[in-house]
Amino acid sequence: PIPGQVADLTITNGLPDSNPATQPLVVIFGPSPGNIPFDGGALLVDPATFLFLAVGLDGAGSATLSGMVPADPSLCGSRAFFQVWIVGDPGAAGFYQTAQTNGVSWLIGGG
Repeated sequence: PIPGQVADLTITNGLPDSNPATQPLVVIFGPSPGNIPFDGGALLVDPATFLFLAVGLDGAGSATLSGMVPADPSLCGSRAFFQVWIVGDPGAAGFYQTAQTNGVSWLIGGG
C-alpha cells in the first residue's frame, strides 16, 4: 500500500452469511508479528490495536475491508501486520469459538 491511498484487506473462506451482530469481525494490527497461542489457534500479530467491526461475510464467506493508509511519507519502508478473527463461529474448535485468518504483512510504500 502507498501512503495517502486506499488499501484493501480481503477475507476469504470464512463463515458464510455471518451475522455481524453475533459473529463480529475483529481486526488486529500492529507493527510486528506475533505467535501467541489462543483458542485452538494463534494470535499472529503483536496486538498493538484491536478493531471490532460490525461486518458480516457474504454467502461465500468473504468480505473486503478498505481503509486509507496515512499520508505520511515516513511510513515508507515500514511494515504493518494484520489478522482477522471471527467471533462466535460454531465450527471453530476453541472454547471461545474464534476462527482466525492467516497473518498478513504489508510493506508500506513497497510491493
